[in-house]
This record gives sequence, structure tokens and C-alpha cells, in this order.
Amino acid sequence: MTVLIDCCGVLAAGLAVTAGAVVVAKGAVIAQLVATAAQMATAAAASVATLGAAAAAEALIGEVGKRIVNAISQEMESVVTGELASTVVELFRVAIQEAVPGWCSTVSATA
Repeated sequence: MTVLIDCCGVLAAGLAVTAGAVVVAKGAVIAQLVATAAQMATAAAASVATLGAAAAAEALIGEVGKRIVNAISQEMESVVTGELASTVVELFRVAIQEAVPGWCSTVSATA
């Protein structure tokens, strides 16, 4: 049982690291949104001088910003679901195997 409790401690540490990665990704998304807002403000201000041509660029800037934010979000989702899930599953499989000898061979034989 202590092995499983230790496993939960390792899982908690892994989740803390993942939370740190999410905070970094959030910072990247916020920075991109600020840059997009600044570009849109510049385009809006320039639209008077360019007789509206900069207004067309404003929509493009917004779309590019949205795509960058989506790419960052998808990358984080991939990392969290892929890396963390496989690590946790393996960690608990090993812990359960140590706590209940023969469990993994029984599960593999029935699966």
C-alpha cells in the first residue's frame, strides 16, 4: 500500500510540473494576444492614412493571432494528454505489479 501512496506523491509532482507548463503556455497566449491587439490598433490608426487599406489587414492580423493561439493550445493538449497520461499509467502499472504480484500477467492474459 505504501508503494501506491508513493505513486500518488509522484503523480502529484507530475501534475505540478504540468501546471507549470500550462502557466508558461498561458503566458505565451497572453503575449500573442497583446501583440495582436497592438497590431490591430496600429492597422486601425493607419487606415485613415491608407484610405481603409489597413482595415483589410486588421482582419488578417486577427486571423493569424487566432491561429497562433490555437496552435499553442493544441500543443499543450497534446503534451498533457500524451506524455503525462503514459507516464502515469506506467507508474501505476509498476506500483500495482509490486503491490499485487501476478496482477499484470493476469490482466494481459485476459485483455
